[in-house]
Amino acid sequence: MRLRWKLAVVPVVVAGAVVGVLRATAGSDTPAPPGTTVPGPVAYPTVGVTLDAPAPGAQPAVSAATAWATWQTIGIHPEAAKVAKSVAIQLGDFTNNVYGHINADNSVTPEFQHRLTWIVTFLGVPESPIGPAPGPGTAASPKPTRNCDFLFVVDAGTGAYLTAFDVCPGPSGA
Repeated sequence: MRLRWKLAVVPVVVAGAVVGVLRATAGSDTPAPPGTTVPGPVAYPTVGVTLDAPAPGAQPAVSAATAWATWQTIGIHPEAAKVAKSVAIQLGDFTNNVYGHINADNSVTPEFQHRLTWIVTFLGVPESPIGPAPGPGTAASPKPTRNCDFLFVVDAGTGAYLTAFDVCPGPSGA
């Protein structure tokens, strides 16, 4: 597997002249695994997430392949498909009781409650780097040494990226 760069040129007309705007995004040329469904409740208490089987009759508006393409386009953990012990895309009911909007009284109103999503799961990948890049003349931090489960969540109605997180060590035993 190799990483590839996708290039898109967007024409912009300025004073009658066409100017191209170039955008590059990292992705993986690994094909998407087949989509399945979350078989039952899976809890990630350290990040406040619960995944469950989709509600009876729930149908996604976008495919598992679209969720995979969203991961490729966003570029978070672009090497994950190459280094993961296994990769899965599952349709499920996603709830995150930690992430949300902070209210005036400092309580949190969760953003994602029982949302139909595609969950792209990479088991046993190096922990995501956190924080800003090192400044000029500063040595980079050592690479992560522990493996985690990395979950990338896509709205099954729109194909939009919702959130991503590591669970370290994850249920895979990473």
